[in-house]
Amino acid sequence: MSGTVAAAYGLAFVSALAWAGLDASRKGLAGAFPSDWTGPVALVIWLTLGQSPLFVVWWMTDGGALPSVDYWLPGLVGLALQVVANLLFVRAVQISPLSLTVPFLSLAPAFAIVAAAVLLREAPTGRQLAGTALVVAGALFLHAGGLWRGLREEPGSAMMLTVAALWAVTSNIDRYVTDLAAPGFHALLQNGGVGVLLLGLFAARRSGAEALRAARRRPGLLLGALLLAALAFGTQLVAVKTLIVPVVETLKRALGVASAVILGRLAFGEAITARKVLAVAAMMAGTTLML
Repeated sequence: MSGTVAAAYGLAFVSALAWAGLDASRKGLAGAFPSDWTGPVALVIWLTLGQSPLFVVWWMTDGGALPSVDYWLPGLVGLALQVVANLLFVRAVQISPLSLTVPFLSLAPAFAIVAAAVLLREAPTGRQLAGTALVVAGALFLHAGGLWRGLREEPGSAMMLTVAALWAVTSNIDRYVTDLAAPGFHALLQNGGVGVLLLGLFAARRSGAEALRAARRRPGLLLGALLLAALAFGTQLVAVKTLIVPVVETLKRALGVASAVILGRLAFGEAITARKVLAVAAMMAGTTLML
């Protein structure tokens, strides 16, 4: 393994751990925001716009160059898909239980393989494909029964399945534009754009002001979530310059599930069952195989 590839894997691991920390932070923040639709949207606005100053600094540090003309179509398509994915995510967790919706994000690596093949003509090696299969199988085993029951009974589950597919596509767009725009600029557009458009939604509906003010209840946790979010997305953008997206997505989901089991026990008192141990073992084996 070359030094560049090893460094990319290192960044992908850092990104995966940061995403896992962000998931735990979002769970901790959820209780501070209203339980209706404005609460989750307000949290997305804070997390996306709050990162923007960090990405401005990154962009300026890289020279502040504007992207090439060829960037704007895929960049704006990615932004539009991010807005749709975030709104679907919010709606899904609003109308259906988290336990029957969020697990569908574990299927993102499988969608990423299809998206990479169609959009970028890239495919994982045999070992990487086997590793991805183990990770997805572990996720399915962990949530066995709940996934299928969710699809049958919960409208939010189908929405979350769509979110997983959309985020697989946007991750491949992130890789496609690596040579067309500075990563700091791309991160700024994708995050700041989502925040601005969702603020526009609040303005159009003349609602959300109280939900936005709810962030004052847990400012320290919000700041930590912002830093984790910026670290997660920033390191991911650098990693996909070298690694194909299915590899990065697989590492993200595998470490995310493992971290969720551990953090769920330490921070929220959730039980560690034999099913969780076996599922995490399969996902870790898949991660090892990919390396």
